[in-house]
Formats: sequence, structure tokens, C-alpha cells
Amino acid sequence: MELQPRLADDTVAVAKRERSRQFEDCGLTYIFFAEVADTPGEGRPSWRTLWSHIGSGIWFGRLSLPLAVRRYDREGVAKFAPFDRSTMRPLKRAVSLLLLLLPAVLVAQERNGEIRGFVMDIRHEPIHTSQAVLRGTGIERTAQSDNAGLYRFIAVPAGEYELTITSSFFYTSTIRTLRLQEDAVYVLPSVELVFEGYDCTTRVPAYLYPLDRFDANKGALGGVIVDDHGHALAEAKVTLSAPGAGVTSSTITNREGRFSVRDIPLRRGYQIEVVRDGYFTEEFADFNIQAGYEAVYDRLYLEPCEKGRCQSSLRPIRILPHCE
Repeated sequence: MELQPRLADDTVAVAKRERSRQFEDCGLTYIFFAEVADTPGEGRPSWRTLWSHIGSGIWFGRLSLPLAVRRYDREGVAKFAPFDRSTMRPLKRAVSLLLLLLPAVLVAQERNGEIRGFVMDIRHEPIHTSQAVLRGTGIERTAQSDNAGLYRFIAVPAGEYELTITSSFFYTSTIRTLRLQEDAVYVLPSVELVFEGYDCTTRVPAYLYPLDRFDANKGALGGVIVDDHGHALAEAKVTLSAPGAGVTSSTITNREGRFSVRDIPLRRGYQIEVVRDGYFTEEFADFNIQAGYEAVYDRLYLEPCEKGRCQSSLRPIRILPHCE
């Protein structure tokens, strides 16, 4: 049905300018016209025209659909045709296809990154049977290391993560506070897993923290000093040493009983001596350093003693753990 048999050229120009202004202002266009020239059928819009208007609405943050079609014939006469069943069919198809493609477009526009690294044993041999589990930012993903010991997570949203690495016959290793930026590739330092078959007293880090600055020849060591009831001990002196190298560094625990020693040369078999008033002096052995990480050993216990009776010779006999 013709709503208006002919439009003057200046009226058409004004309508075009008005529509452009509405798009530029990001306003919601309630009614606009799909201009079609020489299309088969009276007032039937073309796919190209529909997609042009729908795409323009999405681009400016509004989904605006044409409610009528302005058609120009060969003589330049403008006619209007409201949408009926025949004219709505292409529109329905276009909208249906748009809704199907929209999730894929949104996923493609999401800014994702990548996390990868290598798993090896203490001899620096790759472990290809390890399983890496990444948790955080509402996701949990699993990857298996390849023959080179490489594991990889792709399309990972920005956020903070925890990575747990397990493998048969090896102690589990957990890496905390992995902070991935948008579109970043986070390459973790190689993780060394400790073989379970050595003995039951092997000391294994509770977790690893990636260091801000990577040094292939240095790492860090941390831990928590507690009493026999598990309460944190502040103001305890922690001295780190290595056999044949003497004292490497010393520090004092904070209110939470934590200590941290940085820039430690890579080697195995570090020892820690802990001294605090009211407790027997304790020596802990077999601490290992990993390049690029702070190895944190949780809950190192001190045994209380009476004032004036803290000499090692007065210490009660302790029963060491038995390996079954």
C-alpha cells in the first residue's frame, strides 16, 4: 500500500540527514526506512539493506530495525510499504542469523591470554606424564605436558590463578598468585618435581610463588615458624646456610611468623637455624631453591623450653618419623 506516492528531493535529503544525525547521537531510532532500488517485488527489502541497518544499530550501541521500506523505482518515484508477512520473512532470517553469530562474535572480542611452562625432575629431565590444573577467575582447566615437558593453556581470561602440577611417583607442586594480564603470554619458570622414592622425610615446598624478576641463577626461600600448638612465632631469627658455603643470609619473622630470603644462589641442601627466646634452637635441613620462584615451606615447628633450661643437652628425646 502506498503511503506517499512521491517525495521531493529536498524532503529525501532532509530525511537522510535526520537519520544520520540520530545515529551519530547514538539515539534509539524507532522508525527508519530501508532504501531499496529496483528490487523484485513491491516494497521487499534486500538482505544487504537489512544488514546495513542492523549493523549500524549495533555499531552505535542500539539495535534498530526498519519498520517500513522506501523503494525507488526506475523513474525515481519513492514509495512506502509497511512490513507484512512477505516483507518480514527476510528480516526474520537476518535476525535469526545475527542471534546465532552474536555469541561467537562476543567470544572472539574477549581479551584472552596464555599460560605455559615446563615440568622437569631435579636432574632437569622433562616429565611428559604430568598433569597441570589451572584454577581461578571462575574457570578450571586441565592440560598434560608433552614429551618436552611443556604444558599450555590458551584463551585464558585475565585474572589471578593457581596452578597445581601432579605426576605419578612425584610430589605435587602448587604455584600460587599467577596474575595474567589481558592478551598476555605468561611463560612460567620451569617447575622441578621431587621424586617420592627418596625417603619419607624429604622436604617439599608447600607452594611456589613466581618472582617479579626472573634470574636463572637465583631463587628465594620462605616459610612459617610456629610453636607446638601451631601458633605463629614472631621475632624469631632465621639463618640460612649451605654446607661448605657458610652463612648465606638471615632474617626475622613477622607477626604472622613468616620469613622470606631473596636472591639465593641455586643449589640443593640448604639448612635453616631458628632461634627464639623461650624455645629450643631448631635446625632444619634439605631446603632446595628453584629459579624464578620463592619456595615456601609451611609450618616449621619450635619446641618450647623453660627459662634457663633451653640448652640442647636438656632437650627431651624426640621420636623421628618412621618410613613404612
